Amino acid sequence: MGILYILWGILIAVSSLCGFYFYPYNGYNYLTYYAYSTMWIHSSLMLYVFIKRNPDAFSLVKHFYILFFIVGVYMNHHTYQLLRNVIGFDSQYNAFYFVVTPLPFLLLSKKKIHIMLALMFTTLCVVFSLKRSGFIIVAFLFLWFVVFLLFLDSRMKHRMWRKLLMLLPVCLALYILIWINGDMVDYIIRRINHIGVDGGSGRDDLFKYALNLLDRMPFECYIFGNGFGSFHEVTKSYSSSHNDWLEIMFSYGISGILLFICMHILILRNIFILLRNKSYYLFSYVAAYFTFGVFNLVSSMIYYQFYSIPLLSYFVIAESFIHKNEIKLK
Repeated sequence: MGILYILWGILIAVSSLCGFYFYPYNGYNYLTYYAYSTMWIHSSLMLYVFIKRNPDAFSLVKHFYILFFIVGVYMNHHTYQLLRNVIGFDSQYNAFYFVVTPLPFLLLSKKKIHIMLALMFTTLCVVFSLKRSGFIIVAFLFLWFVVFLLFLDSRMKHRMWRKLLMLLPVCLALYILIWINGDMVDYIIRRINHIGVDGGSGRDDLFKYALNLLDRMPFECYIFGNGFGSFHEVTKSYSSSHNDWLEIMFSYGISGILLFICMHILILRNIFILLRNKSYYLFSYVAAYFTFGVFNLVSSMIYYQFYSIPLLSYFVIAESFIHKNEIKLK
């Protein structure tokens, strides 16, 4: 995975030159965009090497992301209170990304109570954010937690009824949430029912618009793309395409799509290896990949790096730690 991230850095350097040629920025913006576009690569590789050379440092990195998660919960609550006082329930916001993206590091805990607390806080933040992609993610995480707890976790030696009892606090928290915020729950249900009407908050129209831009893109840009942030530079109206596959195709061309496919293949390969070895780290790794996959379809992880760096760095950090401490991913 580390080598793949290095290849990403090389591709971004090449595509940025193409973007500078076809969509010339002034010198300051070009350098700024290039530095920002490689930020997730630099941070991930630095932590990868750091942990691989000193596996004990993984605990320090994990606690750093736990702190990031706590700050994200606070930011989520603060944003919710602000928008509720000004606008009301009809507002959605993206602060929940700061909670969801570092979550896999908390799910590495070997204490189930820590995992349940992390899932509960994440659920609260997602419900307050009113984001449907968040609902999908937390629903999967709870289902995956139940499956892993009951069938896949070989370290759990308790009887089945004791495992089920561990889920009661989660159910109680959700019941209290519904009881206290009945109006919000009703709004959430209406919002989910209207997903076919609003086209995913207008994403279907945005996707069609992005596809039309790809049809008109110069042929030479299909290989290396137009450079980081070029979708925004061309449209001026949209910050991103809200879809990683479209964003990468526009920014990094076919070369970027191939690297992105390789990234997914390597992650899936590691998941099957963890499953075969009945690894405890399977739970966190699958949770991270599902979150990543959902955001690939409805967001732009590669573009909004201030949201996504914890998630993008998780895969190389976890691989480095697992490789040294439990099994070799091969």
